[in-house]
Amino acid sequence: MVKRISIVISTLLLYPNIAMAIQGGSSSSDITQIDANNNIASGPRASAGSNGFITGFPNGYGGTGGNNNIVLGSGNSGDGGDGGGASRHGATGGAGGNNNIVLGSGVSGTGGNAINTTVTDWTYGGAGGNNNISIGGGTTGVGANLAQTGGTGGTGGSNNLALGINSYAGNANGFTSGNNGGIAIGSSDTLSTVASGTNSIALGTGSVSSGKNSVSIGSSSIDGGLENVVSVGSSAQTRKIVNVTAGDINSISTDSVNGAQLFITNQAVLTAQTTANTAKTTADSALTNAATAQTTA
Repeated sequence: MVKRISIVISTLLLYPNIAMAIQGGSSSSDITQIDANNNIASGPRASAGSNGFITGFPNGYGGTGGNNNIVLGSGNSGDGGDGGGASRHGATGGAGGNNNIVLGSGVSGTGGNAINTTVTDWTYGGAGGNNNISIGGGTTGVGANLAQTGGTGGTGGSNNLALGINSYAGNANGFTSGNNGGIAIGSSDTLSTVASGTNSIALGTGSVSSGKNSVSIGSSSIDGGLENVVSVGSSAQTRKIVNVTAGDINSISTDSVNGAQLFITNQAVLTAQTTANTAKTTADSALTNAATAQTTA
């Protein structure tokens, strides 16, 4: 196997560009390309835009467009400024916008300040918007301040966090609008963890939080689209909450109460019932005695 190394150094627009292609065999089908300023492109089918850095491997296309992007590995692309990434043997991904980082195969980051990481092969994904973080094979991140881990996940809108396979935060998995501030953590081969409500949180495989400011905790937990609620299960799978401290009991309290407090209340009710029953027995006896006295009088 003959190794071929080509190094191209360009000084276009008074800024240094470096392109490197390293591959086995004699094939000339792989092209390393650089555009604009201050770029480094390494590996077949790797391209870098302005102030970009990319390292590519076979079996995919890598690229950065815009300014200050970094892409490491094949099958990734970065579009926009100030971004970066890495991949292994992937297929077609990208980072767009500014300050993006793409790490992993077939991952893309679009928008500003995006980070994508994966080691999964032959997958597709993307991150759009600003301040994005996407981690995992086939990941998709769209929006600002986004983080994602796993495969086949997605985020939409801004300030979303998705961690795990088939996890979605914001606009993903058929949802028509992407909301902001969603957090989805969980993984499954068949189920999806979805946080589609604004500022909603879904924790656990297959959990869904679609209501505004709602939280779904545990596998298959669903908030039913209700706003400002916490769900720990569903109608088909209920759970109990344990280790709850005693809440304040007064006219303005919004605290939850625990089993010990309810036990004390139940004991007080039983005591009151016993007292009432004793009083009734005494009263009934008095009535009987009065009736007897009246009969014998």
